[in-house]
Amino acid sequence: FTDLLSELNDVESLADIEKEKLISILNSHVISESNIISSELPIGTVETLGDSFELDGTTITDQQGRSIAISRTDVQAGNGVVHVLDAVILPDEDFNLDTTTTVVQMIVENTGSSSYLVSEIIGDEVVTDVNTENSTWNLSVGTRYELTITGASQHPFEIQDANGNVLLSQDSEGSFETDPAVDFITDGLQFEFTLTPELASEIALYICSQHSSMQGSITVS
Repeated sequence: FTDLLSELNDVESLADIEKEKLISILNSHVISESNIISSELPIGTVETLGDSFELDGTTITDQQGRSIAISRTDVQAGNGVVHVLDAVILPDEDFNLDTTTTVVQMIVENTGSSSYLVSEIIGDEVVTDVNTENSTWNLSVGTRYELTITGASQHPFEIQDANGNVLLSQDSEGSFETDPAVDFITDGLQFEFTLTPELASEIALYICSQHSSMQGSITVS
């Protein structure tokens, strides 16, 4: 709910949300008389006590068109089972949502064929320590990242999952490159993408496709 408050314009606390709207929000998270474990989650429209949402695997699309990931499943309670989400489901109500996309620009340089390092970050996120070789990056869902890979011709930049599968790449074909929500752009030195919940659920590391020593971990908040 703290994250939700940052999405809503003219709202500073839950007390600023009308009572009926707040009840509708809370009810949109409850499926009555159900104890559905993750292996039995349906695909398609799910009816709740508040409003319906669309479910595809572990991704929810609410009535505002927002993508929400199920981050943890099968927390068994005394009167049902809980699945943990990374955002608040919103029903079909009039919410003044802030739809501005946060943009972070990064200059990614390299030290020979041994490492990448970020020399400059422009934006409101502290993604990583600058001028630190193969540092860990912390990315935020919903942010658009515009990277300039200064050595792209010799050190093509790539993003992979934990199993080494390519998600986005400058010289290969990644599984998220045609996703319109990710809006992946690679042109010369540029490497741009929006971190969607779906991409965030798989992203694990950045790496040079030609030199495996040039890699670092990616975490998500």
